[in-house]
Amino acid sequence: MKITKEITIHTRNVSELSKTERLGCDAAVDACNKAYAPYSGFSVGAALLLSDGDVIQGNNQENAAYPSGLCAERVALFHVKAIKPESTITDAFIVTHSNSEAKQDFAPPCGACLQVFWDIQERQSEPIRVHVRGQRDNEIIFTADSIEQLLPFGFRL
Repeated sequence: MKITKEITIHTRNVSELSKTERLGCDAAVDACNKAYAPYSGFSVGAALLLSDGDVIQGNNQENAAYPSGLCAERVALFHVKAIKPESTITDAFIVTHSNSEAKQDFAPPCGACLQVFWDIQERQSEPIRVHVRGQRDNEIIFTADSIEQLLPFGFRL
């Protein structure tokens, strides 16, 4: 048996973003600049846009006792659900920065973060658009219209 699934990811120039999307992207850049990543040198910022207009930021937080740190996306996702459990997340913006040449391309959320996105998207019954800004060409935004495009076979109970 062969299972295939088409994945469509759109690319746009940052200048093509709406005012609201620009706000989310700028908030993710701001969060990325505040990340604590002294061990990996790989900073990540996330900004979640909520249907009520709020923007919640998160950034990766590393710890000397690896793997005790946490990814930017989960910091933001868990914070939203801790302070506004009934809120709906419409968009997620992720920005990365690395001093390593090898880590400067498009960097989507890791599998653990995608699974948390998946679960929240299922609970809210609304798709979460994911926008990722690559460092190498920082004017390009990669957009997936829902989590299924990045994690086509998420875990369900």
